[in-house]
Amino acid sequence: MTEQNAPPPDPARQTRGALGAFFRNPWHIGPVVVALAGLAALAYFALRPARVTHADAALYRVERMDLVVSVVESASLFSPGALEIKSQVEGSTTIISVIPDGTLVTAEDVKNGKVLMELDASSAREKANSQEVTVQSASASYTQAREQYDIQVNQNESNIKAAELKVKFARMDLEKYLGLAPADKFLKGDIRLDKIYGSGMGTPQIIETLRQMDLGGDALQQWRKLQAAIDLAGEEVSRAASTYEWSKKLGPTDQGGAGYITRSDLEGDALALRRKQLDQEQATLALDIFLKYDFPKTAEKLSSDYGEAVKQLERERARARAELAKAEASLKSQELTFKLQKERLEKLNQQIANSTIRAPRAGMVVYPTAGFSFGRGGSSDKIEEGSTVRERQVLLTIPDSNSMSVNIKVHEASINKVRRGQHVRVTLDGFPDREIQGEVQRIAVLADPIMPWISPDVKVYNVVAAIKNPPDDLKPGMGAKAEIIVATVPGVLAVPVQAVTASANMRFCYVMQRGVPVLRRVETGQSSDNFVEIKSGLREGEMVLLHAPATLAKDLEAARSEAALEKPQAPPPAPANGNTNGAPDTDAKTHDEKPAEAKTELDPALERMLSRIPEDKRAEARARFEAMTPEERAAQVERIQKARRSRGNAAEGAPPAGAPTP
Repeated sequence: MTEQNAPPPDPARQTRGALGAFFRNPWHIGPVVVALAGLAALAYFALRPARVTHADAALYRVERMDLVVSVVESASLFSPGALEIKSQVEGSTTIISVIPDGTLVTAEDVKNGKVLMELDASSAREKANSQEVTVQSASASYTQAREQYDIQVNQNESNIKAAELKVKFARMDLEKYLGLAPADKFLKGDIRLDKIYGSGMGTPQIIETLRQMDLGGDALQQWRKLQAAIDLAGEEVSRAASTYEWSKKLGPTDQGGAGYITRSDLEGDALALRRKQLDQEQATLALDIFLKYDFPKTAEKLSSDYGEAVKQLERERARARAELAKAEASLKSQELTFKLQKERLEKLNQQIANSTIRAPRAGMVVYPTAGFSFGRGGSSDKIEEGSTVRERQVLLTIPDSNSMSVNIKVHEASINKVRRGQHVRVTLDGFPDREIQGEVQRIAVLADPIMPWISPDVKVYNVVAAIKNPPDDLKPGMGAKAEIIVATVPGVLAVPVQAVTASANMRFCYVMQRGVPVLRRVETGQSSDNFVEIKSGLREGEMVLLHAPATLAKDLEAARSEAALEKPQAPPPAPANGNTNGAPDTDAKTHDEKPAEAKTELDPALERMLSRIPEDKRAEARARFEAMTPEERAAQVERIQKARRSRGNAAEGAPPAGAPTP
C-alpha cells in the first residue's frame, strides 16, 4: 500500500481553460471532482475484490496544515490611468494616416506636437469657407441693427422731452389764468366748475363763490377790468344824471325851467345821460358774460390742454418703449444670428483642428482591440488607414505603465467571500512561472452575465485588483489567472477534496482500518481548490482513500441506515498559532473537551433549516428533529426541499457562503 502526503494533480485545474470560471469556483469544483472520483472508483473497483490491499489503493495520511481558502478566476490586465484618445469629429470620417501600433512617444515628441493620426477634414474645410461668407453678412446686419438701436434711443429722448415741455407749458398756462393755488386745486378736483355753473346760481352767487376761490392771474385781471368798467360807467351815469337835473331846472320856461338854456341843450343832456346808462348796462353785461361763459370756458380749455399734454407724454413714453423694444429685439436677433454663425464657423475650424491628433503625453501608443478595453472605453473597430471611424470612438490609447490593475470575473457563488483589501496572486497566461502581487480595490455592486445569449443564468461580478509595483513589460489586455486569498485557517486537519464523498447532505470518507476501507461520516469546514477542512470524524495520522471503492453505493445505503456508520470522532486540538488573512476564528474550546458522542449531531441541511426558524421556536424544533430516526430525518429533509423546489426556491437548501460543497 502506497502512502501519499502530497495531493495528486487536480483534474479541475487541467480542464479550467475549457470550462472557464465555472470550474474554478470551489462551489462547483467539489461536486464535479467527487462525482468523477466516484465514477472512476466504481469503474476501477468493479472488477476487484471488496477487500483493499496496500497495493490497490491511493491513500492519504490525515495531517494538519495551514489551509489557504481562495477564489481562483480568469482575469485580464488593464491600465486604470490609460489616456483614451477619442474622435472629436462629428459624424463619420476616414483615417488618412496613423502611426504604427506600439509606437513609443517620447517627451520630445509631445513638445514638438508629433502627429499620431490624421482624419479626413475636406468636408469640414468646404463648409468653413461657405460659413465665412455667412458670418460676414451676419456681422453687417448686426452692425446696422446696433446703429438703428442707438438712433431710436436718441429719438425717444427727443420726443419725450418735447412732450414733457408741453405738459409743463400747459400747467403754466393754467396757473397763469387761475393763479397758482386755484390751479392746483382745480387740477386736484377740489374746485368743480360744473357744480358751480350747474347749480343755477345767479351772477351775485357766482361772484361770491369765485371770490372765495381766491382767483389770480389773467382771470382775476379781466374780472377786475370789467368790474372797473362797471364802476366807471356808474360814475358817468351819476354825473350825467346830475347834469340833466340841473338842465331841467335851467331849461325852457314851458317845461317849468328858468329859461336859461334852450330846449336843444336840455335834450342834449338827456341824450348824454342815456348814453352813460347804456355804457353802464354794457359793462355789466360784459362782466356777466365773462363770469358765466368766458371764465369757465377758458379754465376748462386750459385744464383740458394740460390733461391732454399729460396723456400725450404717456403716449410718447409708451411709443418710445415700443420702438425701443422693437429696435432692441432686432438688435438681439441680429446679435444672436451673428454669434450663432460665428460659433458654427469656430466649430468647423475646431473640427478641422481635431482632425489632426497630436501626442498628448509620453508613452506607448496602442490600438483599441476587440475583446478588451482600457479602462471603461475600448472598441472593436479596426484602426488602419482608410477605415471609417465615428464620433466619440476610441482611436488610440496611451496606457500608464506605472498604474496597472487586473479585472477579475468572479462567479456569483463566490462573490460573498471577496472583500476589499484582500491579497491577490496574479499569474500571467503567457508567463505561468511568474507571479505578481495585488490587492482588491473595487467590487461591482451588480452582476453581469458571462454570455447572455448562451448562458443567461451564469452571472459574474467584476472585481478590480491593483497590481503592486507592476513590472515595466506589463501590457493592457494580457490574460491572467487571479487567486484571491480569502482566508488562511491555521493548523487544521485537511484531506484532498476527492477523498470526501457526499450523500443526502452528509459527508463521508473511507478510512483504512486493519487494511479494510471503512466508510465514516465526517464534518467538513472551509475548502480550497485542493483541500477541505475536517472538523470532526478523522484523527491526525489516519489513512483515507483518495478514490471510493466499488462498494460505495452499498456502503452509503448502510451508512444512511446507521448500521455500519461510526460516530464522528473529534480531532485533537489545533496549535494555538492564530488566524491570518482574516480567517474566521476557530472554536476556543477544542472538540476533545466534549466528545462527539455526547453531542447529538444533525444533518447540515437540518442545521440550516433550524437557523432560519425564530429563536423562540428553534429549541422546540431541534428537540423534534433529535427525536427522529435517521430515516425520518432524511424523509423530512426531502419533503422540505421538495416543497421549496416546487415553489421555485431551490436555493433555500444551498449551503451558506464559506461552507464546502460536496
